Amino acid sequence: MSLIFLICSQVFGLALGLIKSLVLPIFLSIEDFAFWQIYLLYTGYIAVFSFGFNDGLLVRYGKYDFNKLPLNLVGRSIKYFMFFIIALTSFIILISLLIPYNDKTLLFIFITLNIPLVVLNGIFLFLLQSTNQIKKYSVYSVIDKFIVIITIFVFIYLDIKNIYVIIMVDMASRFIQILLMYIEFYKLFKPEGDNKSTRKIISEIQKNISRGSYILITNLIGMLLFGYGLFVIERFMSLKDYSLFSLGISTTNILLLFINAVSIVVFPYLSRLENNQVFSKVTQINFLTTHFSIFICNIYIIIVFILENYLEKYSDLLIFLPFIFLSVVLQIKFNIILYPTIKLLKREKIIFKINLKLLILSIIFTSLSIIYYHSLLYAAITMYIVLYLRNYVLGKLISKDTKDIKKVKYLELLSHIIFITIVLFFENKFYLYTIYSIFILIIDAKKIVLRGKFI
Repeated sequence: MSLIFLICSQVFGLALGLIKSLVLPIFLSIEDFAFWQIYLLYTGYIAVFSFGFNDGLLVRYGKYDFNKLPLNLVGRSIKYFMFFIIALTSFIILISLLIPYNDKTLLFIFITLNIPLVVLNGIFLFLLQSTNQIKKYSVYSVIDKFIVIITIFVFIYLDIKNIYVIIMVDMASRFIQILLMYIEFYKLFKPEGDNKSTRKIISEIQKNISRGSYILITNLIGMLLFGYGLFVIERFMSLKDYSLFSLGISTTNILLLFINAVSIVVFPYLSRLENNQVFSKVTQINFLTTHFSIFICNIYIIIVFILENYLEKYSDLLIFLPFIFLSVVLQIKFNIILYPTIKLLKREKIIFKINLKLLILSIIFTSLSIIYYHSLLYAAITMYIVLYLRNYVLGKLISKDTKDIKKVKYLELLSHIIFITIVLFFENKFYLYTIYSIFILIIDAKKIVLRGKFI
């Protein structure tokens, strides 16, 4: 029931994300939309300022119910940690004010102001996730999106196109989200029970950071595998080029809002299983995820229809969109099964090494694509190849334990080749791929049903 509730809330979040991603580029100029996307890009990486504290909470307390947590210790450690984050934010803003002003200075001040908001928001959401409060997580994770969407429609009605006003609304929505979760977690911050010494609190913070830092760095490198190109495009190409590439990512990234609904519950679900059950479940989830990824590629039809009919000024995006789209599809399997399994096996250091090697590869070829060739197409192809290699290597790592996962790799690769071939070279591209995906589902229908029941 919790999973159904979560999926419903994420479908709602999916709709809100779709509206935000497609309405704003229609409403704003290409340049203003580029500023909005730059804001989203950098705020998306602000979680690095948690230093792994959030991830440490999730891993260390992933088997606890909320009432069984050491509430006083966890609550006071959050307080101390947030005092540090606020002081760090103030220092960064002070430094930025000393740097010569340019057209992006104000933008980066707003981005910096998001640091405590993003970090505290992440702490609360991770606590809900780690204590398996999925229904509450579902509600709180879409509140900020709902507020922003409603405000955007009001702005459209009033013809308010100031990008900084929209950014302030985004920050205000995140603050409201935090305030509501603070009320939910008020029990954590009530001055009751044994008041832990400062030394114990600092030790708790250190344990969380120590346990979560590898996960954080691994996540950061994984995000850079997907987002490094955006940073290079923002620095070396025009705002229009940045708008094109970022719109391609944001429209296709909407898929992940829904996919994360499943990935959120996978780690707590797997961590509560007996050791002899884990790998059979991983095999079944991997099989279902592969078939879901094949079928979900049909959403590409909708995205292309919207771009061709409502966003003509971004039509150049269609040249490289297929590779961006498949890159997001690769994230589906990574988020749902590969990464949760790696965390469960406590192999964060291995995935860190793999991601680091692939990031170096991405930096070399993406930089060449953008700085030397000035080609968004080459950058998109590079991103797809790097993410495919990551999934392939991690799949092999897991297959040492499950032994059956590799059986679906060939089907996934074949489906990607067919998708790209149909999209690039066939006139009736959409009908052909839909027929192919339905054909695959029919062939494996019995297995899909049986493995779905097994989970």
